Amino acid sequence: MSKIGRKIFVTKMEGCGNSYGIIEDLDRRLSKKIDYSILVKTVSHPIYGLNTDGILVLNRGKRTRYRMRIFNPDGSEAEMCGNGIRLMSRYLYEQGF
Repeated sequence: MSKIGRKIFVTKMEGCGNSYGIIEDLDRRLSKKIDYSILVKTVSHPIYGLNTDGILVLNRGKRTRYRMRIFNPDGSEAEMCGNGIRLMSRYLYEQGF
């Protein structure tokens, strides 16, 4: 992964046996500089990363206030994740969104 010149803050959350790293990218600046399918492999790595089941990316939505993107540890993007929705909802609540 290339150096992008800024830190990426990841919040690790766990629920019902799954853990995910949550990344805020509300203005989508981060997604223009990095590829999440590559980043998730680093973040999810069991030894060098956070040992997560993937990452959840928080964006602003077009038809809704917020949008969540889900990336699996293998780099693929998922359409749906029940525990991911629960964790993102909790994250939004705890952060005052």
